[in-house]
This record gives sequence, C-alpha cells and structure tokens, in this order.
Amino acid sequence: MKYTALTYEKYMKIEKGQDGAIYNGLLFRFDSRGHCYVYDLEKKTLVSEFVLDRADEYSPHSNTVFFGTEKIKSYDEFPLLYTNIYNNYKKAADRREGMLCAYRITRQGDSFSTKLVQIIKIGFVEDLTLWKSMEDGSDKRPYGNFILDSETNRLYAFIMRDKEPATRYFAFDMPSPTDGEILDDQGLKCVVLTKENILAQFDGSWAHYLQGACLFDGMLVSIEGGTVRDPENVKHPPRMQIMDVREGRQIADINMYALGFDVEPELICPYNGVIYYADCEGQVYTLTLEQYKRKSLPPWRNTWQRSKSDIEPKKLLKRIGFWTLYYLITAALVAFAALKNPDNVVFVKKSWIPAVYAVCNTLLALFYTSKLHTKLSMINNKQRAYIYHNVVDLKQSFEFEHKCIKEAFRGLQTITLAFTPVFFVYIPFFSSDAKPFSFFLGLVPACIWVWICMWETFHDTEKHNEEVKKEREKQEQLEELGKWK
Repeated sequence: MKYTALTYEKYMKIEKGQDGAIYNGLLFRFDSRGHCYVYDLEKKTLVSEFVLDRADEYSPHSNTVFFGTEKIKSYDEFPLLYTNIYNNYKKAADRREGMLCAYRITRQGDSFSTKLVQIIKIGFVEDLTLWKSMEDGSDKRPYGNFILDSETNRLYAFIMRDKEPATRYFAFDMPSPTDGEILDDQGLKCVVLTKENILAQFDGSWAHYLQGACLFDGMLVSIEGGTVRDPENVKHPPRMQIMDVREGRQIADINMYALGFDVEPELICPYNGVIYYADCEGQVYTLTLEQYKRKSLPPWRNTWQRSKSDIEPKKLLKRIGFWTLYYLITAALVAFAALKNPDNVVFVKKSWIPAVYAVCNTLLALFYTSKLHTKLSMINNKQRAYIYHNVVDLKQSFEFEHKCIKEAFRGLQTITLAFTPVFFVYIPFFSSDAKPFSFFLGLVPACIWVWICMWETFHDTEKHNEEVKKEREKQEQLEELGKWK
C-alpha cells in the first residue's frame, strides 16, 4: 500500500444521524438515541425503521456500529449488531464509559425487532496509564470507540488521550455471545475486559473527536472532526486516519476538508469492496481506495511526494547529480553540434544530436504538462487526492493547492528549457554572419536551470528533513507511552 488514491462521488441521501452498518444490501443508519433507519442500498429507498431494545435504560450514541460474526440462533438472518454508548451519559453519575452493547435482530417482512443480549465493558477506564489521561478528569471524550476485525476475531477499542495527545488502541479477543455474567431476569449478560485481557496496544495521532470507524482490507479506518462553519478559522476539520492495527502502526492521516468535505463525518462502512461514507446531514458518498505498486519513484518526482522517511545523503547526491549531468550533457551536445556546423545552413537536417535533445526535452515538457493538468483538475473538483505511505501532509487545502501550483511552475520551466536550443542555438546559425562563439548562448539557459534545480533540491530537502525530524521525535514520544506488544 505504498501509493493510494482516494476517489469519491455522491451516492444517496439518508436520514441525519450517527454511524451505521451494512449487511446483505441493507444499510442500518442510527441516530444518537437508538432509533434506526433501514435502507435498501441498491434501490436507495427506505425499507423500515425501529428503536433498539431497552434504549431508555441503555441509550447508545452509536458512535461506532458494526455487525459481528456470530448469531444467537443458527437460523437468524443477521449476526449480532454492536453499538457503543459513548457520551450519552456524560452528565450522569455513571457515565458508562467504554461500554459496547450487542443486539439480536430479527425480521418479519419489513418489520424489524431487537433484543439487548450482552454488554461489553472496559474495566480500566479510570486507569490514567491506560484509558484516561488527565488527573482532573478533563479528557474531552474518554468514552471509547470499538470495531471488530472479523478475520482475526479481535475487538479493537480506541480512546482519545488528551494529555499526550494521542489516540490509544487496544486489542482484545472478541467475547462470545455466551460469555459474561447475567445481570437481570431478562438474561442480559455483561463481559468486563480487564488489563489482563489486553493482547496488544499502541498509540497513534490524536483524533480530533472520534466519529465512525470500520475495518477495510485489514486496516482500521477511523473518521473524526466536525463541521467547518468558519473557513477562516478551521479547528477540527473532517479527517480520516488509516491504521494497520495488526502491525501497530499508522498508515495515513488524511484531511478530508482539503478534498471538499466540510460537514461532520459520522458513518463509514465497507461493502463489496466499496467504502460508504455519510455525514451528519445524511449525504452518502462512495469512497474508493486504489493501490498502486511501484518499485521506486522516478527522479523527477518532487520531495513532497516522497514517503515520510529520511533522504540519505547518498540519495541526495544522486538526485543532484542526475539533474546536473542531464542538463549539462545535453547542453554540451548542442554546443558540439553547433561547432561541427559553423555555417549550419542545413543544421537541423544534418545534425541528429540537437534533434534528439529537443525531442527528449519536449517529451519531458509534455509529461509535466500532463501532470499539471491532473493537478489542476484535482484543485478544481477536489475529488481525488494522492496519499502516500505513512502520515500525509495535507493539513489545509491551501497547502495542497500550493503544491499543485509548484507543479505548474516546474512544467513551465521544463517547457522553456525544451525550446531554448531553438532560440539560442538553431536560429543564430541560420544566419550567414553567425559567429562560432554563439554556441555559448546555448549553455546559458541550461546552466541557469541546473542552478535552480540544485537550489530547489537543497531547499526542499532541508524543509522535508526538518518535518521528518519533528515527526520522528513525536513518534518516539508515542512509543515511550505505549508500544505494540
């Protein structure tokens, strides 16, 4: 997953609400008090609606919703549905932090009914070294999200820790529906996950208000942030974090606002290879993550496109050497051709060296022009963004556009370089009174361009390495707080 492109398009409109889940072509969209709307995903129509069992006693906020893998009865149509309490009891004496509810869903025609069968609780929510982080209890959202990796049968719980700041991820074995102590005469069971049940833990970037989450292709995809009401004061824009929870590392941190999303994200769920994403207003999008595999980046790629790793001195010298040799050698070839044909009335017809030079540079210019067109299209419709290995530096849309504009200048510079031999070498030699020293004019633009390339390389690399240094220091701090076991 070294190179990944994120594309999206509008799909349908549904009710306002929180997270949801998809099963057998049905989209279950929940609000913050246990009310659910069921949609036919293919027909894009509302099928039914219902309220979760005992929602007055255990009111789920449904910040994360997912289907499990096990059923209460083998003939059940749906496996257990899980949704978390989250912050619905933030003002109560018992805030029910770190609580997940499991429901059995039955269906008769278009009528759905549910039964609360199990509660899963985190048993160390007061532990300041694990769950909460602030001694005075001022963590903004110490409630916790949950998601299931159905392939490994691991339950992941993750929490915002404001002190570091960081988002901490825990892995547990998924409790069976038969596990737990019975709480009441209705057969409700409760499973408490203790510190001893932690299989692994690690820290990632701090999440600016956790929203929905899902597992896609073995990666935990978590959305976060809120609605951007003032573009001049963007505090917590919609974002997406992609975590490799099996290896305990962060893959990407994507600023969705830079792609045009400005409404609070809520729902995210994969189905048949497509990720469905919905905001709090009910607009549903389809997201596609495309993977590209490349052994290495071509040398003309800019520093900002490289993965977030150090550029070694040897690689830096190779890059500078590439640019230097390329333009000096091609300029020298033009000069050689000019000396070989001092009168050069038929310069272009007889000399193939300048022709090859002009063709190569023209192709390079066309390459940059094509890249420029792609970048400008990305600015205009903001429907595509390229995401690179590790953390993505797309903090604000203006940074993204600045990078595209930089591509435009590089394209124009290359186009200029491609045609300088025509104006500085070829044309003077068409004149009968041209002097032999006129070939030096062909070296001038090439030398200037080499100097520009070297300066930009040092400038970009110095800035990039400074960012890498800061990122590494941050990562080392996070590793000290909690490592993947």
